[in-house]
Amino acid sequence: MDNSRIRVLDITVYDEQGRHWESQEISEPSWEDIENSIRQLDRFRRPFIFLKLPGEDSEDAWLSVVGGDGAYSLNGTLDDNAFWSYYDDTRSTHEIPVWTSDQGFYPEEKHVCYEIEKVLKIARYFVEHGEFDPSVGWSK
Repeated sequence: MDNSRIRVLDITVYDEQGRHWESQEISEPSWEDIENSIRQLDRFRRPFIFLKLPGEDSEDAWLSVVGGDGAYSLNGTLDDNAFWSYYDDTRSTHEIPVWTSDQGFYPEEKHVCYEIEKVLKIARYFVEHGEFDPSVGWSK
């Protein structure tokens, strides 16, 4: 994708027991690399990815997609100061298990997206614009 702003796609993969992990980095990933990595998320062995924007420190601006199998949490920062999370105020405060290996992650349902196509749309907006998709809700 010629208009990608992503410098690094960081994919975390756990072993079968969900205790030990490794990071697989793809420099200047294509949209197909990114979409495939999101579709392969499974909450356990492949619980999350990071899309990192270019800059002096790749930790300064990123979007993470956590989850899989129909439940995803999207979080990120553009300046390493303000951290944003996908937000749907029609959902409950009940905790949803989006990452079930190792330490896990159980955000409130209002921070969970259940639609893979919406997750891909949000990720693609970040890839193309280097910003969070304004068509969905975000909270600090």
